[in-house]
Amino acid sequence: MATEFSIGDDQGWTINFNYEAWAKEKVFHVGDKLVNGTAFTNCTIPPANEAITTGNDVITLSTLGRKWYICGVNDHCANYGQKLVITVLEESASPAPAPSNPTTPAPNSAHGISGSRYQLLMAAMFTVGDDQGWTINFDYVAWAKDKVFHVGDKLVFKYTAGRHNIFKVNDTAFTNCTIPPANEALTTGNDVITLATPGRKWYICGVNDHCANYGQKLAIIVLEAWVSPASAPSTLAASAPSTPAAPAPSTPAAPAPSTPTAPAPSSAYGISVSGYQLLMAAMVAVAFLLV
Repeated sequence: MATEFSIGDDQGWTINFNYEAWAKEKVFHVGDKLVNGTAFTNCTIPPANEAITTGNDVITLSTLGRKWYICGVNDHCANYGQKLVITVLEESASPAPAPSNPTTPAPNSAHGISGSRYQLLMAAMFTVGDDQGWTINFDYVAWAKDKVFHVGDKLVFKYTAGRHNIFKVNDTAFTNCTIPPANEALTTGNDVITLATPGRKWYICGVNDHCANYGQKLAIIVLEAWVSPASAPSTLAASAPSTPAAPAPSTPAAPAPSTPTAPAPSSAYGISVSGYQLLMAAMVAVAFLLV
């Protein structure tokens, strides 16, 4: 969801207000709204018909990059600091809901992957000014316009040692080109600064009037470190060879005792018995006749 920022909060859009400090800890995204207007570096006032004048102006941040706003009344921009610059980033996305039963994968020692759900992405290294390096008469606002810096990234300042230096300063010293004590300067000509914390950061050259009159100063916004969901390591457990279980010895069941059934009387047997009786009767009859 877009956020609406009231510029200057209770003070609103007015003179003698530190808008650098107001924007310091804020992060703006596409779709957010600024309540209250547009040219910047030299406080050049555009044509009057381009002014926004209602006193309750709402601006939708519809594109990425640096945005500049000034007051065009009298010398409010040039002499009273009534101007604002911001960096607009990609629209923020809602984080994916955490799984209901998250399990932490075991470390994969073969690949050195920890069990954490997230891994920090590799930090980026920015050479300030690219081929031009850290020098005078260079537009560092334009250089930083399309870049996004995160905690862990590095800034490399390349210059001829002795001709320039670098001071890390606060917003007030940046705006007024106030030079800190000399012992705070970086002077090697190949100075590397690691962006260790989020928020706005300011850097200036402290040699002569390089900051005030030649634009040798840099302001950036540092975001939290990039993270991405770590792929769960594929832990392939070696499958143990399958050892088929020996079948249990079969115990044959004892056969049920057979219950013999009495054989049916054989008709032939019955016939032979009857014939024997007839034979005996015949022999007895013969015997009686002989007597």
